[in-house]
Amino acid sequence: QSTWGYFPHAAMPKANIGALFVLLALAQTAFGHAVFTCPVPRSTDAGEKTYPCGYNYFNSWNTSTTAIVQPGPLTVTWSETISHTGAPFRVALSIGGDCRYEEFILADHIPHNSAGATPRTYYFTVNIPNVNCMATPCAIQLLQIMTDKLQGTTCNTLGNVANPSCFSVYHSCANLRINGTVDPAAFTYTYVPPAGLANPTPNVWTKPESGTWTAGGWLQGQPTTVYQQPAACTPAPPIVNPSFPASCADCNYPTTCGITRASAPTTTAGLPGGASTTSATTGTTGGVGASPSASKAGPKVGQMQAGAFALAILSGVFFIALIVALVVFVKRPTA
Repeated sequence: QSTWGYFPHAAMPKANIGALFVLLALAQTAFGHAVFTCPVPRSTDAGEKTYPCGYNYFNSWNTSTTAIVQPGPLTVTWSETISHTGAPFRVALSIGGDCRYEEFILADHIPHNSAGATPRTYYFTVNIPNVNCMATPCAIQLLQIMTDKLQGTTCNTLGNVANPSCFSVYHSCANLRINGTVDPAAFTYTYVPPAGLANPTPNVWTKPESGTWTAGGWLQGQPTTVYQQPAACTPAPPIVNPSFPASCADCNYPTTCGITRASAPTTTAGLPGGASTTSATTGTTGGVGASPSASKAGPKVGQMQAGAFALAILSGVFFIALIVALVVFVKRPTA
C-alpha cells in the first residue's frame, strides 16, 4: 500500500518503475526534434519552428551564450529527440546579425540518420570562414526540414521564408565570435561541400534524404576527428552592444519571424543593402527609434505571443494530467 508523498519500495513493482521512467522520458521529448548541443544554442528547446532561430530568439545577442571559435574546421554536434525518417539538415552562418543565413551555407543537405533510437547525437565538421566576428554579431544555424511530412516528393524553401511549401522546419542557432582576419564588409564566400556531402540544389529538399552514419554519430565519408571542442562548447562573454538589422522586415523576412527587438538605430557599416540597425542595449519591441516596419509588426507579434501563451497552457494541462495519471498508476494495489 502507498500513501501520498511516500512510496514504500516493496509496494512499487519494478515494471511500474520502468513504465514511470518511460512516461517521463516521453513527456520530456514530446515537443522536441533537433537542437545544437555544441556550440551552446540560444534556446535549448528542440522544437523551435520559427525562422530563423526560433520564437523570441531573433537577434538574441546579449541574452544568449556565445562561443569563441577559430577559422577552419569546427565540429558541431546536435541532438535529434524525435526521429523523422529522411528529414535532412543544413548548417549555415550569418554575419552582421540574423539576416544572412542564406548567403553563407556551411553544409547543405546533410542526410538523416534513421538508424537506432532517439535521442540521437550527430557529429559534423564544417569549415568556419576567415572572417572577423569578434566585434560583429555572427551566429551558426541548424535547420531540419521535415520532408517526411510532404504530400509530394519535394519542397522548396529559403529557410522556410520565401516559399512555405516546406511547411515544417526546425531551427537552432548559436552565437559565435570568430577570431578571423577579414573584415565583414570585405568578406566574400563560395560554398564548397564538406567531405561526405554531394552538392544538390540549395533549398530544394527531396523525400527522403537519408545517409549511412556510424554508431558514434558520424556521417560515412567524413573524418572522425573532433575540431575545436571543448573550446567551442564553452560559453564566452557576448559582444557588448552589437549593431545589427533592426527588424524582421529589414532582413526581408515576414513579420512571423522571431519577435522584433528594435531600439535606437546606430550604424549601417558592413551590413547588406544599408539596412537599418539597432543596438542590443534593450530588448524591447518597437522602442525608441524603431523602424516603421518594426512598428507594423506589433499586431502579428501580439498574435504570436497569444499563441505561445495558449500553447504553454495546453502543455501545462498535459503535464498535470500526466502527473495525475502517474500517481494513480503507481498507487494501484499490488497482488
